[in-house]
Amino acid sequence: MKRYIYYTVLLALAAWNGTGCSDGYEYFNPNPGDEEQAASPIVNTGKASVNAMAGTATMNGNCNDMGQTVTEAGFLYGRTAAEMMKSEPIVCSVDAEGRFSYTLSNVDNGDHYFRAYMIIGGQTYNGRTGWFEVKVASVPEVTTEFSEAAGGVISLKGSYKLDRDLSVEPGFRYATTEDGVSSVQFVRATQVDELNKTFSLDIPDTGQPCFFQAVVRMSTDFYDGQVSEVIRPKDLSAAGVANCYIVTEGGWYSIDPKRPDGTTVAGTAADWVWSSGSGLVSGVHLSAGRIVFQTSGNAGNAGIALTNSTGEIVWSWHIWMTQAPAAQTVNGRTFLDRNVGATEFDGALVGSLGLYFQWGRKDPFIGANRIQKDYASAVEYEGTGFQTTGDTGYTALFLYNDVLCEGFKFVNKDMDMATSIANPTVYYGVYNGGGWKDSNSEVKDYWGGVSGTKTNNDPCPAGYRVPTFDELNGYIKDIDTGKTAQENVSAQSFGRKYTIGDETFMFPGSALRVWSAKVRYPGRLTFFWTATISPSAEKKALNFYDYRWTTNADPICSGMAIRCIRIQ
Repeated sequence: MKRYIYYTVLLALAAWNGTGCSDGYEYFNPNPGDEEQAASPIVNTGKASVNAMAGTATMNGNCNDMGQTVTEAGFLYGRTAAEMMKSEPIVCSVDAEGRFSYTLSNVDNGDHYFRAYMIIGGQTYNGRTGWFEVKVASVPEVTTEFSEAAGGVISLKGSYKLDRDLSVEPGFRYATTEDGVSSVQFVRATQVDELNKTFSLDIPDTGQPCFFQAVVRMSTDFYDGQVSEVIRPKDLSAAGVANCYIVTEGGWYSIDPKRPDGTTVAGTAADWVWSSGSGLVSGVHLSAGRIVFQTSGNAGNAGIALTNSTGEIVWSWHIWMTQAPAAQTVNGRTFLDRNVGATEFDGALVGSLGLYFQWGRKDPFIGANRIQKDYASAVEYEGTGFQTTGDTGYTALFLYNDVLCEGFKFVNKDMDMATSIANPTVYYGVYNGGGWKDSNSEVKDYWGGVSGTKTNNDPCPAGYRVPTFDELNGYIKDIDTGKTAQENVSAQSFGRKYTIGDETFMFPGSALRVWSAKVRYPGRLTFFWTATISPSAEKKALNFYDYRWTTNADPICSGMAIRCIRIQ
């Protein structure tokens, strides 16, 4: 049923069955033997001139009034001779030489019939019936557009291209099976944008599969797009809203644009912000109040955002594409088996290190590109400004949407909450402190370290939160029963791996980003943020520091990995 486009445009032909004088008219006397009739008025139907590219046709007529007054002149017009005879007269002005004409617009392919007439003294005089034929070899190129089910409604969408303006009727065929589409009735579109040549039709969502094709009818012919299936994005928010969503396979997904506390984020558009690889997420858009996007099925991380009418980010979410993390329970505490953003489990692989978070923020920063080979080497201090610098840099490659951000970058100043939300890829830091402008007492519950709850800044998936210091330290101590020190790390060490029964626990050398965003010790030292602010040092928070088994605090502008605990 598919029609094909031929791009050669043939000029329309116009014809009339007269002898064709040089001016395009034939004057004739219907009763040449009658002298009285010989002096009677005459009206002639002339040839039509057609501009196929413009989609117009000009009907021409001429009258010889024989010295009498013409009260009206014009044409009858129709797509068939019978339709012409029943049509309403098209009244035209007559010039001093008795000529008159009328230009039709949006002329369709096929035959067209017309007849000139004039009225003198209440009597109508008719010319012969003329006709012209329009033949344009190009036909509509119809595209079945991406369509999805949302909010109990399926919005079927289509578009078409046509090299001239013709009268067309767009619509759709749809059925519950792909094979069934060809046998169902054409349904006209209810919304048509003639300027942009797009059209749509909303139908109820019955929950069944829906296959459809966009169709354009021109005259009696149908021109079809491809048959597509309506997309039904998987609802990642069904298990709860969060700032981080785990995706384990390629496909279409949607999230409810809400903060972890369930409050709705208002916005007008959605788009991707950054990605750790090409094509990981695509097609990000806002549909029926939800953010919809497609993932490729490859492992990696990305950020998507909701924006306002001026294009500013009002909230952003981390899409974590990986194998489904396992939940591991020790002495009543259940943690995910890997760091947030990790795409590997093996601690010897850089993908196990995960992403870095400045303390108290919900949005991650890009991780490392490789494991540090020589623990004592000074190369860990390279990689300034999130730019990978060949063999001496540790920052992984990343892509970013330059409409929404300037990529991951370091800014040497403090931030407030509004700044943090609007600039999820900017790493704010001030030497020996900094990060948040506010004091410890003001930021202490940003990750629920006081309330023990999942806050709006929490970066963990639904059902999990950032652990407190006691929770994380106790969990790892219960696993590392020997509690051996990690003071002297060998060149072959990549963090810690424990096997208890048939279960493996992996704590890779996740490393950190210091106040200036430089990566240090990737694969060598293990750092984990906790939700607990330092009780004794301003602008610092407690973290797990490489099995020293001491209470350690670092500036809150530092970037570290996060291991999430299940909410009880």
